[in-house]
Formats: sequence, C-alpha cells, structure tokens
Amino acid sequence: MKLNLDTFLRSLQSVLESSKLKGIDAHIKMSPMIDNEPYRPLTPVGATKPSSVLLLLVGNDLNSLDVLLTLRSPNVQHHKRQISFPGGHCEKGENYVATALREAQEEIGLNSDDIRIIGMLSPLYVPPSETIVFPIVGHIASIETLKINYDEVEEVIFQPLYYFLDDSKITIEKWLWEGKQIDVPLWNIHNDVPLWGATAMILSEFVEIVKDILYQGDYEQE
Repeated sequence: MKLNLDTFLRSLQSVLESSKLKGIDAHIKMSPMIDNEPYRPLTPVGATKPSSVLLLLVGNDLNSLDVLLTLRSPNVQHHKRQISFPGGHCEKGENYVATALREAQEEIGLNSDDIRIIGMLSPLYVPPSETIVFPIVGHIASIETLKINYDEVEEVIFQPLYYFLDDSKITIEKWLWEGKQIDVPLWNIHNDVPLWGATAMILSEFVEIVKDILYQGDYEQE
C-alpha cells in the first residue's frame, strides 16, 4: 500500500484517537536526567493549570513535511528564549483545541480555518510553570504569510520532520542547572538555542508514533 500524505495523516489521526499513545515512556527519552532519573517529576504534586500547544505539520508532501516551532521572546514570563510550540494557558470555558488555535493566531498570525486538526498527544506536566500541557497535532498545506507578535515570539522555525526521525541527531549534554549537574537530551536545530525540555519531550512522543506509522506499517512510500 502506498503511503502518501493523506494516508499518513489518516493513520496518524487513528493512532491519536486510540489508546496507542507512548506517554511517559517517550517523554523520558528526552527528559533531563540526574543519576538516571528524571530531573523533575513527571506527575503533578500540587495544583496545576491547563494549557495547550499546537504541534503543526507544514507541507503538501509527506517527504517534505516541516514541524513549526517558535523561539520564545525574552519578554515572556516563563521559558524565556526557549524553543517551543505556539501555545498558552486555557481561558475559562475554552477547550484544548480552541486554546492551541487561538494562541497560534495571537503569536504568529496563523488562520485556524486553514488548519486540519489531527488529534491530541499525551498531556505533559511542566513543573516550572505548574501546568499540564495538552499537545494538539495539526496540519496545514502551506503558510503564505506570518504575523509574528514579537512581544511573545522572537523567531519562527521550520524544521524537517525527517530530521527528528534520526536518533543520531539527539545530543546529550551535561549542564549545570539550578546548582545541579544534569544530563540534557537535545536537538541542535538552531544556531544559538537548543531544543530541549518540555517541547522536546512532547516531540519525542510524536516522533515515536510517526516512526511506528512509517516503519512498522505495511506501507511503501510514494
């Protein structure tokens, strides 16, 4: 069976709607570690706030899909100058999809009408901001223009999806962080800032699901 973009997206949607998510096992692969244990807890220890991010695939061909990421502004309250997905806290009465689309529009000017929602990944607890992040996966064929809100976003990054499918691209560095030496898995996709932490952990689960579809399914790519 030929695996084209539409077949891939339908397979991806089927997985995200099932119970076949990778969850913590995939998150740990890109989690900062200390003494072979996650540096921060992976489950909440107190009150949390819900938030949502948009993991957006961009492109009209399976072999040239990009993942859209943003470099956060130094002006934001949390995670300054870190690589992230568009997203933020849920407003009252707002569902996770609505939050992700609203934030993408506010941060970089994406029109939600052009985005196909594929599904949702496993939620991730982020201790520094005491949030539970619900990652929404979407697809858009192309982006003609962006309207970047520089108060929140310094730069938009388009990184080929296939880059992340190669485990040799993962680097593990030793950092002195908050007075402790930790092992940090990361992707060097930017000249100045590595992709690590919560965004890398979310992306890790997505990548493992994509690998299953591409490499374990009975497909021949076009």
